[in-house]
Amino acid sequence: METDKRKVIIHEIEYWRKNRLLPEQYCDFLQNLYRESGDNQEKRVLGVSAGQIKEAKPLTWILIMTLLGIIFYVGFYFTSFPFPMQILLIALTVLLFYTFGVKKRVKQPTASFSYLWAGALVVPTAGFYFILEHGRQPSALALLLGVSALLWIVTGVLSKFASFHFCGWIVVAVLYGWMLNQFIPEPGLITLQLYWVPMGTIIAWLGFLLRVRSQYNGWVLIAVGALMWIGPEVYGMALTGIADGLLQVILAVKLLASAVLLYSTRRKWTEWVA
Repeated sequence: METDKRKVIIHEIEYWRKNRLLPEQYCDFLQNLYRESGDNQEKRVLGVSAGQIKEAKPLTWILIMTLLGIIFYVGFYFTSFPFPMQILLIALTVLLFYTFGVKKRVKQPTASFSYLWAGALVVPTAGFYFILEHGRQPSALALLLGVSALLWIVTGVLSKFASFHFCGWIVVAVLYGWMLNQFIPEPGLITLQLYWVPMGTIIAWLGFLLRVRSQYNGWVLIAVGALMWIGPEVYGMALTGIADGLLQVILAVKLLASAVLLYSTRRKWTEWVA
């Protein structure tokens, strides 16, 4: 299929998605189908085709090599730069990756996914570096986790890449567990359940309600809520003195109950997934 016709069809499918004329999963299937048909005509790596490389002018190669040289120079001498300049370079790097990721989201989702994850990982990586260099304060680590989680959740919601959204909530759960450990270092068994299970239930219920409007985000919240149901046992075995054997029995009962519930309601949730 000609490139122009394929672009028109993909644009039309995106219009159907935005106006809810077709379910999201059908739109995804159709878009991937037409993208793959285009990719089969000319292979691309990060949005660059072999034909574009062959036809590149000498000036283009000079600019590319100059840019690579600047990147390597900044990487080697980053630690010697003043602190404000380091912050500026990190912000520009994140902005650059996110700009490429947003531009390629529709036409090249794989490249977009790579660019967005590269930008999303720059923030915690740089943050850990600064924490190691400037005192290793627990409050700074908590702030970094919170900022990283917020960045990943927002990225996942806006880009509709479920992995960002899910990882962001996992970091939130880790931060929540760390805060519990700071304020209640030795909770009882019942107290531990009360701090995790109700919150997991609320998150899963919100996901159940949200799935009608956004399946990706809804199912992410349902998965996070389900994981928080076993949060008390994981937290208890890692950070408390409660007997591991008792926690393992409770965990096994929860997993068995979940399996029974999923099996008994399989006709309903398989329809929701489909």
